[in-house]
Amino acid sequence: MSPLRTTAEPPAAAPVPSRTRPRLPWPHLPWPRPKKAAGQIALLVVAALLAAHVLAAVMLLALREPWRPDERPGVAAT
Repeated sequence: MSPLRTTAEPPAAAPVPSRTRPRLPWPHLPWPRPKKAAGQIALLVVAALLAAHVLAAVMLLALREPWRPDERPGVAAT
């Protein structure tokens, strides 16, 4: 008998990976995450393009000069 093992209990089963991971504060996504680096990079590129388009649309709406019916030039005319 080995001096390291002092009890006669059978070895414990390996832990299930999904049970050993901590729970995330958000729900799982309905689609699978990319496993390879190329897929993750592609997902980041698509997310960056989407964020840039949303930011550009917001800035266009926020910074456009209002319509002037009295024909006076605005700030953009100078």
